[in-house]
Amino acid sequence: MYEYLCCFQFDENGDLFLAPVPDSRLNYVQGKISTYRGTYEVKWEYPSPTTLQFTVTVPFQAELPVRLPDESCHIASAGISQFYVRLQK
Repeated sequence: MYEYLCCFQFDENGDLFLAPVPDSRLNYVQGKISTYRGTYEVKWEYPSPTTLQFTVTVPFQAELPVRLPDESCHIASAGISQFYVRLQK
């Protein structure tokens, strides 16, 4: 479930990254995963029919690579970060 709905994935080195694949049949998904660096949280939702919003919480002194569905890549720093994707309708 974490890998597909919540988007948490691990690379070949065991490092955590976020690669969301949202499903429009769901209004939102929210989840968290605990690691040795702390707890990471993610929520994705559709605030409008043409916008997808991601809210990511990263633990203190950590970063999280984020690969969005529009193929853009970002780094979420410690604290709360928000990312938006414009959808084609």
